[in-house]
Amino acid sequence: MTDTSCARYNCRFLTHTLENEAPAKTRHETLLLALLLLGTGLLCFWRLGSLPLIDVDEPVYGQVGREMASAGWAAWLSPHYGGQLWFDKPPLFYWLSALSMRLFGVTELTARLPSALLGMGLVAATYALARRAFPPSPRAGLWAGFVLATCVQFFLLARAAVTDMTLALTLTLALLGLFAWAQTGRGRWMVLAGAMTGLAALTKGPVALVLVGVQAIAYLLLTRQAKRLLSPALWGGFALCLAVGLPWYLAMVHLHGQLFIQGFLEANNVTRYLQAEHKETSNPFYYFAIFPAFFFPWTLLLPSLVIAARARKRLSPSTLFLLLWSVLVFGFFSVSQTKLVTYIFPLFPAAAILVGRYLAEKRETSDRLIPLWIYAGVSVVLGVALFVAGRKFGVTQDTRILWLLVLGGGAILCAVYRRRNWVWAVPGVATALVLLLAWCSPTWNTRETDISERRLAAEADRIAPKGQPIYSLGLKHPSLRFYATSPVVFTDDHAAAAKNISRHAGVVYLMRPETLKDLRRKYAVTNYTQIARYARTVLIQSSGNTAK
Repeated sequence: MTDTSCARYNCRFLTHTLENEAPAKTRHETLLLALLLLGTGLLCFWRLGSLPLIDVDEPVYGQVGREMASAGWAAWLSPHYGGQLWFDKPPLFYWLSALSMRLFGVTELTARLPSALLGMGLVAATYALARRAFPPSPRAGLWAGFVLATCVQFFLLARAAVTDMTLALTLTLALLGLFAWAQTGRGRWMVLAGAMTGLAALTKGPVALVLVGVQAIAYLLLTRQAKRLLSPALWGGFALCLAVGLPWYLAMVHLHGQLFIQGFLEANNVTRYLQAEHKETSNPFYYFAIFPAFFFPWTLLLPSLVIAARARKRLSPSTLFLLLWSVLVFGFFSVSQTKLVTYIFPLFPAAAILVGRYLAEKRETSDRLIPLWIYAGVSVVLGVALFVAGRKFGVTQDTRILWLLVLGGGAILCAVYRRRNWVWAVPGVATALVLLLAWCSPTWNTRETDISERRLAAEADRIAPKGQPIYSLGLKHPSLRFYATSPVVFTDDHAAAAKNISRHAGVVYLMRPETLKDLRRKYAVTNYTQIARYARTVLIQSSGNTAK
């Protein structure tokens, strides 16, 4: 065989091999993605309705959704809670919750169904963004999805009737569109970015437009593409964002005027950002404690990730885009005076992609990570520091205990260390942790009274006279309103409560044990029967008329 014929044969063989291997790799990756989504679905839906809606947030969202579902379609425009206008959040999640309840009935499962479904969607969106950002690392997307699905905060939010999963998905899809447009210049990607930003604004408010807008401007400036700030596609995406999100805001201003402007735009956006709603969490370093705890167990790889990043001479555009988003979200909410644990969740997909790419590279090169003793030392110091500092930052005891898992994770990694290729211990810890949480969460019913008033609401309904309300004195636990079939009246007037109990028989009140002692001491209230008492609430019913 001549050299020319050999070359032709080798060329044909190579072409044939590539043509047959590429589909095989694609099919294999598709199968792995399907398994990842199946596993995510199992984690999200495993006994999803076993726990009651947990105070204080879940019952509010559930109640607003139920009131929408029971009303006519016209009532879906203006959210109501307890029969009153409710402007705490825009309506997108309420709509999803109401649709779920209208289709499948009012249960804990249907209240949480949108978050579980959108959690699976978020894993898929994270995979798609990672594949777009790092095409040379085909497994980066799968690893990114796995990292996200097995971190603590994803598990908690995918099983909760709150808005955070909806916001994270819409923002991640907006980032996908924005990055793909910046990468390819194709205007159709801005359709995705604009539409998803508009939906994000219908989920949480104008903050979505601020975050995505700052991300777009900063990224184009940092990558020396300032001229593209005047691109018709970019402004077309902005116009689409307004077309999707703005009509509801205009309708609210038209229907409710200053009530909406002051109640939603001012009180729940501007004032909440500038003034601390929860003084104990207003510390600017709050999220330095929260992120390591709720990104666990992948927090354990962050030291390795930092060292690997420092070894690179320059950041790739993809890495810059993801880091910029992470810093933007983290910084924006750190400056905010009102802080909640879930506010920084939109940065988790970007962090998961960075970790996923790192794992994919280690898998392909079989390189070992940083020396184990360095990791173990950092893990122990981090765990102890976070646990001790948690009280100062106003973090609850349950969250601080969660941080001790950092120490446990370090010990597990040390135990499974083999041939210095211990990177695969982290996915093992992640899988074990999430399976443990999923398996154990239904047993939390044994402490149901610590998280919900479902049992007391049922007991109060049983004894309340027909058509009479249930009074909640000094307690504003939304689960009472969600679970009680009788009307619930929240009040703080102790003197009026004492008169009501003294003058009328059969009146039902729920209050704290110390509140009952106060009524007995200050107002000599004795004509009642204690029906039930749980960890944080006592249920009484007045027994007769003592008025003169």
